[in-house]
Amino acid sequence: MDVLFVHVTYPLAKKIVSFYRSNIDHPNLISTQVKQDIDPESSGGMNGYIFVSNRPVQPAQIDSPISGMDMIADNKVLSVFYNCPAFHVHIPRPPSGVHYPNKYILKKHVKPTPFFWHEKSAVVGWLHSLR
Repeated sequence: MDVLFVHVTYPLAKKIVSFYRSNIDHPNLISTQVKQDIDPESSGGMNGYIFVSNRPVQPAQIDSPISGMDMIADNKVLSVFYNCPAFHVHIPRPPSGVHYPNKYILKKHVKPTPFFWHEKSAVVGWLHSLR
């Protein structure tokens, strides 16, 4: 599974912490089988599923993966497992409440088709002027 990282100030973080705390004693927590749908309203339109495990979602300290660097002591990032939603056909449509303006461009506003210099002939006149 992928891992989703969320800053503690992001609206989805509250939902993640609440979900984790309500399932802390769940028997399937060890096998990472406790999942919840992501609410698109609180995630900026993101879909999918979050999974929690017996690992803390916000460890207090994180060891640095770079040798010689100090560990991160004041962690402000949550991490949960993430699974993409099943493929579905996207149906593009405007959001609810959109009002389209009335058409303003009329036929008199459209300019006639231009002609090129080589379309005029001294013998024939305007060869293709009436397209």
